[in-house]
Amino acid sequence: MFKYAIACAFVLAGCASSPVLDNAAKLASAGQAASGATVDYIDATADGYQGYLDGLSFAAQYPLPPPRDASPPKGKARAAADTPPPCNVYGLTPLSAEGRKSADEYFQRLDKTEAFFTQLSSTYAAFGALATYDAKGAVQSNLEGTVSAANGLLGKLNEPSIPDKAGALIAAAGGLFAQHAQEDAVKSASKSLRAIVERVSAALKAHRSAFVDVRAEETRVSWEVAATMWCAGLVDARPVLAPLLADSGLVVAPDPPQDVALKKGVETLLAARAERAQARLGTGFDRITAGLDALVVEHNKLEADGPVDVGRLATLAASLKRLVTANSGTDK
Repeated sequence: MFKYAIACAFVLAGCASSPVLDNAAKLASAGQAASGATVDYIDATADGYQGYLDGLSFAAQYPLPPPRDASPPKGKARAAADTPPPCNVYGLTPLSAEGRKSADEYFQRLDKTEAFFTQLSSTYAAFGALATYDAKGAVQSNLEGTVSAANGLLGKLNEPSIPDKAGALIAAAGGLFAQHAQEDAVKSASKSLRAIVERVSAALKAHRSAFVDVRAEETRVSWEVAATMWCAGLVDARPVLAPLLADSGLVVAPDPPQDVALKKGVETLLAARAERAQARLGTGFDRITAGLDALVVEHNKLEADGPVDVGRLATLAASLKRLVTANSGTDK
């Protein structure tokens, strides 16, 4: 029996599991999934914002409609190929130099945020390995990387940095059985990881407007670009009309008549969707910070030898994935 205990001290993977280690593995898996879903969401959000900038440039190629009281042009009108239709009804123009600078800063905030969550995902993978075998070296390296990534984001938000020592594992007390030493290492890593996650969550919530308010203009303009393209005859309206026939058994005709009713109807639908998008603005961001807060709660449970419940984390990760799939990472 004594020989077995000594053997376990050298080969942690060969020892029996425990509630602490099982809960750590469960939390690690949920943390990795939540971080990965956040990375996908942020990446798609950046793509959506670039689409907004491109849309401005594209819509600006169309002229403004003539004033309502303008007299019709005299003489023979030029061919349509020479003159694009006057569809820029919202007067969209590319960003100014100052606006471009603000956009670049927003992209940089997204880059730093994505870098943090990418590193956080790797750290949770190492944390899960620590719950299975002696992976203290990998955890230590990843914790240091997470502190560095967190400080990159905090610096961009003009927040105080996290001390480098926050990524250091607390010396484990050890014991006769390797399982006890492994549990100590897991709890030590949990405390360090929890402190970093908690700090980043607080910083993100304090700077919510830097991530959410900028989306208001994007959301509004994106629908205006869509309306411009619809006016110019460049889009197929059938996907917008299809939901109106839900459960009816009917489908939209291949070539719906391009009459005034269709034109006004589509414009009305676009306006309604824009209004709903504004009402949901920030949903994805709030789910990200809610996920970080949920991680902190479960880390506290783990460190107190209690069972963890990763159901909320799974729900938040799934909701972010749905946003990415349905709306290309936007809240529209």
